[in-house]
Amino acid sequence: MTNTGTRSKKMEKTVIGVKSKTRRRKEKRKKRKEEEQRNEERKKEVKKKENPRHRRERSKGDALVIEAKDKTTYAALLRKVREDPELKQLGENVVKTRRTQKGEMLFELKKDPSVRSSAFKELVEKSLGEDANVRALSQ
Repeated sequence: MTNTGTRSKKMEKTVIGVKSKTRRRKEKRKKRKEEEQRNEERKKEVKKKENPRHRRERSKGDALVIEAKDKTTYAALLRKVREDPELKQLGENVVKTRRTQKGEMLFELKKDPSVRSSAFKELVEKSLGEDANVRALSQ
């Protein structure tokens, strides 16, 4: 250490020590601010994860479910439905014909809002008579 003249060696040590303390304090403050910023960013990320974007629900078209009574086969029921001239419009609006898990016959109709399964239900019931139970499904 150099002697500055008026200051003693003890004074120089304390002045130097004070400078280093203030530097340390500033560094600590700076680190704390950085940590706080990181924590805020993490909180924002967590909030984003908690509120995921809402997925659009796929809209399905209406459907008709036909359950055969007694010993009537589904092939015979389908034949009756296809041959009936009143149900020509139903055939144009059917997208898919398939079996359900229970084994019933399902007619999936177009997604067009003007196509209603309830209207076709009455026509199919009239065509099949008492050979089957008909249910209309809509979403």
